[in-house]
Amino acid sequence: MAQRRMASRGRAVPGALRPKPFRGDQVAAGVVVLTTLVALLLVRFDGEWAPGVLLGIALAGFAFTGALAVGSPPEGDGPRAYETILHVAAYALALGALVELAAVAGAPRLPASGTALWTGAPLTALAAWFAGARGAATGTLLAAISATVTGLALLDQLFGLGPGGLRWALLAAVLVLAAASLSQRDRRAAHAAQFVNAAGLALLALALTWLVPAVRGDEVAGPAWGWQLFVLAGAFGLVAVAAVDRERGPALLGVAALAAFTGLASEGGLIGWPLALAAMAAVMLVIGLRPTTPAPPEPGDDGVAPPPPVPVRPRGEPPV
Repeated sequence: MAQRRMASRGRAVPGALRPKPFRGDQVAAGVVVLTTLVALLLVRFDGEWAPGVLLGIALAGFAFTGALAVGSPPEGDGPRAYETILHVAAYALALGALVELAAVAGAPRLPASGTALWTGAPLTALAAWFAGARGAATGTLLAAISATVTGLALLDQLFGLGPGGLRWALLAAVLVLAAASLSQRDRRAAHAAQFVNAAGLALLALALTWLVPAVRGDEVAGPAWGWQLFVLAGAFGLVAVAAVDRERGPALLGVAALAAFTGLASEGGLIGWPLALAAMAAVMLVIGLRPTTPAPPEPGDDGVAPPPPVPVRPRGEPPV
């Protein structure tokens, strides 16, 4: 039924804008070039051309790419690779159009929280449509990222988040996204993995609230051990998910989170994290490398043939 509804939506798009599956890769390659062209025009002529002209360029690119994404014929439970490229390109062009719309309206540029709020909401809806109606796991990732940014912008508008409030909000985002991943794990494994990726990105953003000012040379207090523990636990969780589910995204994010933890915990002596990590490594390695009791031999391995099977007597037949 859902596939029939998607097919009917695809038929509403003109035939010329419905990519044929056997030419999908070529269409996707052209869309990548088109998206790059639009992005280059928006950046190179920002401040030189009128914002309305740039908005028209971005809207035209989004309308064309969005029509291709909607008109592509659905196949199976999820999109093909070229359809995923169309979804991501449509999302990127929608972002460019919304940024130029903010310039036309005289609103502050991103990352101003007010602009991020009304920009993130339609992007979340667009990505959620790709995830729900088209079954695109990439849409789940984009929707989770957009929803996180929109939520942070809303909290900043309501309460005026400072650095401390931003960190607590990112911590909550990591937990919410991890819970969302668990809720989808049995039904939609690919979407669950994307929620994990979004949680990993939020965890890295949390660590960067300390690392970026430190790199800039700003005088900021380092994170307390509780924050360091949360980043370390999150990094180990990402690596564990990557190992169990054989997902590359959480593995890369887990390595990045471990590197971020190393930067956060770089100050101090041997007392503290060095000793704690040494103890953890020692316990885990001793358990993993401890001697094991050999398993008993299989029947017949000792040179004695196993006894013949007992014949089954048909019902009603007298015993021999």
